[in-house]
Amino acid sequence: MVAINYTHFRSVAYSLLTILLVFLVFPVRAPGELLGFWAFDGTGEVSAVAGHLSAGDVMLSSGTIGFVAGTDDGGSHIGSASSWPMVAFSTAGKSLQFTLTPEFGYKMLITNVTLRLGRTPEGPTSFTAQYSADGFATDGTSAGTGTITSESTSTLDSFVLNAPFDIQADTLTYRLWGHHAAGTGNLRFNNIQINGTVIKPEPSNHATGLSATLTTHRSIILQWTDADGASPPDGYLVRGSRTSVADIPVAVDGQAVANYYTWNNGYYARFVPQGTRMVELNGLAAESTYYFTLFPLSNSGSLIDYKTDGVVAQGGVTTGIAPFEDFEDASKSGYDAGVAGLKSGSWIMDNAVLSGTVSDRKSDQLAVRIRNLGSITMLFNVTGIESVVLDHANYGSDIGGGFVVERSLDGGATWMQVGPEVTCGPTVQTAEFRVHRQEGVCLRIRKTGVADDLNRINIDNVRFSPYIAKPSVFRFY
Repeated sequence: MVAINYTHFRSVAYSLLTILLVFLVFPVRAPGELLGFWAFDGTGEVSAVAGHLSAGDVMLSSGTIGFVAGTDDGGSHIGSASSWPMVAFSTAGKSLQFTLTPEFGYKMLITNVTLRLGRTPEGPTSFTAQYSADGFATDGTSAGTGTITSESTSTLDSFVLNAPFDIQADTLTYRLWGHHAAGTGNLRFNNIQINGTVIKPEPSNHATGLSATLTTHRSIILQWTDADGASPPDGYLVRGSRTSVADIPVAVDGQAVANYYTWNNGYYARFVPQGTRMVELNGLAAESTYYFTLFPLSNSGSLIDYKTDGVVAQGGVTTGIAPFEDFEDASKSGYDAGVAGLKSGSWIMDNAVLSGTVSDRKSDQLAVRIRNLGSITMLFNVTGIESVVLDHANYGSDIGGGFVVERSLDGGATWMQVGPEVTCGPTVQTAEFRVHRQEGVCLRIRKTGVADDLNRINIDNVRFSPYIAKPSVFRFY
């Protein structure tokens, strides 16, 4: 039988409960970025400060700061000051002070303050820290207490001070009182660091010149001129709707919106950084209208601040007419001859696949890739075709590929070439072939050239124009 030490068990349980309560009562925040840092490497001036902030020198309420050689925390010197009270803490006692101030319009969110303390044998054994947003015109707020034990100049004690759990718009001042000294010895200090986030003001202006360019019948590029002004944005929330501009939700401060790279229940949302000035949208429905707005924003997460007043950049765009066949609605992964059921009907694909790799030249997700002397053939007729237009290119880095378009009026029993043979290039090009047949026609696109895998081609977006009858010819006698 295993003996259980219930006293030890209760002690561990109480300890875990205490830790849990600390986390519940005092929410833990990420360290954030460095806002201010004092290294005391021969001076009490600030060593580093974040943009849009200013920091004062570390000061004493009485006496002066000296600097002694010390390798604590990788440095070469540490700060030092003598004559600290030998009695208990009092705000009237000797203190050390440091401040941080944001520029007008900017704010700070302080997450914590770290520092290192030590003493000589007769220096203060304890400290009390407070912070204030009014320069201690009123009573400060406790930032913590601690016991100082280190008497070495190479390794001081490390402490973390509490930080205000709200946003500071004005100067934040910390004071640290040393007390319970054994004599007139010194307090040593090093590497005071304030961590947190600089909160930018709301953007001054909106973006202008929002426009949309159709790249394919299912793709558009939104472009705009970035907002300027005293407070330029970090980026933009691009929001879209398939119903109307009025139906697009207005951005709400403090609520970051998840990116919808595809349309989610008729809505679109995407963060675009300042300087990008464009976003491309693919996979849209053909012959459909989409509406967009741009909200400039500063900061991120729960601190995000949108500009929603004034003239918000907005607009709408209608996508193009769908091609007869865009090869998006089926799959065929092998080169063996087989039938692919596409939206226009069934096609025989011989030595051809439907593919969407980065090397395939395509306008949307998929295109036909043909190798050797392969072909793609309609298994149905289309009545009344004036011309056929299609997109073509070499696949990847292949060269030398080409093709011809052929038509049949007898269900594929015989074929006749329409137009010249086309040689493909490295980028997508458009070719047009005149058919001019009023009756039912089926088409075949047949690859030409060498029968190998070094001159593969891509075919995409086959579209037809309707048959145009020739005008009657009148003769006068």
